[in-house]
Amino acid sequence: MRIDKLIVENFKSFVKEEFNLNPSFTVFIGDNATGKTSVLNALSVSLGSFLLGIEGVASRPINPQEVRVKTINGQPKPQKPSKIRAHWNLTDEDRSVWEYKESEKNVVWSRAIEKIQTNSKYARPVSILAARLLKKSRAESGVIFPLLAYYGTGRLWASHEKLSYQKQEEGVKMAYTNALSAKASPKEFLEWFKTQENSITKFQRPLEIAHFNAMKTAIMSLIPEGRWQEM
Repeated sequence: MRIDKLIVENFKSFVKEEFNLNPSFTVFIGDNATGKTSVLNALSVSLGSFLLGIEGVASRPINPQEVRVKTINGQPKPQKPSKIRAHWNLTDEDRSVWEYKESEKNVVWSRAIEKIQTNSKYARPVSILAARLLKKSRAESGVIFPLLAYYGTGRLWASHEKLSYQKQEEGVKMAYTNALSAKASPKEFLEWFKTQENSITKFQRPLEIAHFNAMKTAIMSLIPEGRWQEM
């Protein structure tokens, strides 16, 4: 799953702009206050449409303060609709994985504020994919969901929070909660870590031990050698 083209209208400082994204990697370069973060926010809204199909996970809407404002006769006037549209050009492999018809080569979806709230009626082409995956994952193992994450600079200022034990939730729901927020906190991860450690100590279940060790190995592989030996 990927976004090949993004069209932004009346969002933040953009009147109407179209961005073609590289299928492998895209970098936006520009001076401060030229719209780099606004593009990322628009992408976050667009990808948030996928989360509409995941039960219990909040989607990323267009916030009212993100609607472009034009000053007319000294008065601020919100310019609506504020709209974000995405295009995804399907490959043969994509159609196979996502169960699209052979004749379907392009998936287009959008989110918009026309009055007060962000509508979702035009987001169905991508939200139904999520619902389909969720249903399949509840019937069989090995279902792979796309990785969605937004790492904004606001993540540098996470505050200390009191930790408790984590309630048991469906893994997909936990994985996507706050995935597209520019803010972050270590609380959820640390609560998961604390809960897993406690459960392993008490019950010594092989699958829990395997999951826990896999998580630690993945984290340790990202840290330069000699910086941190164990956690």
